[in-house]
Amino acid sequence: MVKQDATGFAGAVLSKVNFKSGAVVDGVRHMEVLHALQNLVAPLPVHLIYVETDEQARIQRLTERGMTADEIKAADSHSTEVQVRGALRENAALRVRGDGDTSGTVDIILEWLNNRQCG
Repeated sequence: MVKQDATGFAGAVLSKVNFKSGAVVDGVRHMEVLHALQNLVAPLPVHLIYVETDEQARIQRLTERGMTADEIKAADSHSTEVQVRGALRENAALRVRGDGDTSGTVDIILEWLNNRQCG
């Protein structure tokens, strides 16, 4: 659906929330969706936050979720993951490490967002 109608996809996601008061859209995996979100909510800001994880930790998490090494390799070569690790990572307004304590990562993101609102 994303390749065929990124705007329709993004609109369907936004229809589930009151984005005018602020919202978090988790799992943006396509530049087309990011651009569609930006267009649909303008003039409200959209901040892409990229959570980076150590490769070994990422593989361990996926293995713990039941994925085999071959499944991980196949998923990593999918066009979606290429965008995630390339264009989306490079276009992120903020990049944070997600290897440690989740609450610490959330605190960093919330502080960054608060500074954007106040500044």
